[in-house]
Amino acid sequence: MTHYRYRIQIGDQYTYRSGEYELGHLVEALLNHGVGYDQLEEINRLVRKAKGKNVPDPPKPVPVPPEKIRITVEKVAPPRPPQKEKWHKVGE
Repeated sequence: MTHYRYRIQIGDQYTYRSGEYELGHLVEALLNHGVGYDQLEEINRLVRKAKGKNVPDPPKPVPVPPEKIRITVEKVAPPRPPQKEKWHKVGE
């Protein structure tokens, strides 16, 4: 059985997904809501805020135009474990 890994890139940031189902959800979210903070960053921000630190609200995400979304597909065998869901800068 052939397995695929999808790389989605917006400008100079990218992330990987292992299934086309989750890729479809990600593209829909990007088109409708834009790129936002990952969940870990948001949790850390809320913890700092709960401790009474002055923490600015994160900027509102801006929807991504379809022409800025690039998707590449690569075959992987055996399947690789899912990567951490985090956006990376190109070149990392």
